[in-house]
Amino acid sequence: MIFFVLLFALLVVCSTRRTHEGEFLSRQQTMQINGIFIFTVFLAHFSDYVALTSFVDVPIMRFRRLLGQLIVTCFLMFSGFGCAYSRMNKGMKYVHAMPIKRIASTLLKFDLAVFCFYLLNQFVLQNPISLNQFLPSLIGWESIGNSNWYIFTILVMYLLWYVSCMIFPSDVKKSILVHTVLSIVYMVMIAYVKTPKVWADTLLCFSLGLWLAFYQERLVLWLHKKTDFYLLAGVLCCIFILLYPKRYSLLAWSMNLESMIFSFLVVLFSYQISFHSKILLWSGEHLFELYIYQRIPMLFLQHLGLNQNIYLFFVISLLSTVLIAVFMHEINRRIDQQLGKLVRM
Repeated sequence: MIFFVLLFALLVVCSTRRTHEGEFLSRQQTMQINGIFIFTVFLAHFSDYVALTSFVDVPIMRFRRLLGQLIVTCFLMFSGFGCAYSRMNKGMKYVHAMPIKRIASTLLKFDLAVFCFYLLNQFVLQNPISLNQFLPSLIGWESIGNSNWYIFTILVMYLLWYVSCMIFPSDVKKSILVHTVLSIVYMVMIAYVKTPKVWADTLLCFSLGLWLAFYQERLVLWLHKKTDFYLLAGVLCCIFILLYPKRYSLLAWSMNLESMIFSFLVVLFSYQISFHSKILLWSGEHLFELYIYQRIPMLFLQHLGLNQNIYLFFVISLLSTVLIAVFMHEINRRIDQQLGKLVRM
């Protein structure tokens, strides 16, 4: 596994450049950052299906445990950033389209993936799925082998953002404030209702993304002062290190703070360094499909016993995931086209 990690690290390093004006928090840059993290998600899921016992893989496994759920924090933050940015630039027209173009779109695409997992379980893995399992899985409340908690969380975040904007249709800042408060309330509730802690410990990163979009121009002016940039980065790194041992204490508060600091440090890093890779950009553009479908080839190959050969399992899983992502991205694009027609009616 270390070979693939080093190869990917080389790709990332070779694609770095100094950030130029206009690149900071641009769509291309946030997509490429997501492209980096979706590969780390793939590695995390991959390690669930194989026995990584080689001494060279030990550091990778430790690093994976060190990051934990931090690998998805930028997905949430940039989703929030995109929602607030669209609200500020497109006005309430964007908000009124959210129930269809954001919530229904995400849910339909997710349900299509859930149905694929259902077919895999029923007819290939010989693992019958009951109706009580299948129905809640359609909204991400339960899993039938697929990744689910993130989708449920992002749907709730979209819904809360829609409600917040409807409460204050003419004031973006107040909408963000309401969303933050509602997210905190939801965080406390879901932490008591669901286990494991992943359901609650990163969701406030979405609200961070909203604030980031609102204060983007001020942030850029402030970061332009190099002394302030390094001071902020240093302070946040110190807080992150101090909080890390206690990240799972105080309900979900500590981990959410840790997650927000981590994702904001990524933003600070991107102020100095940008990425220029077609592979990373493609991965970011196919983020949903890569994230939600990557377990299908892994489950199938595990069923065939191919997970005994780590390198073969990795290569086939990765190539299969890419092919599935290409195909399903086109299907999802057509779904969005049809939903777009409903908005224009």
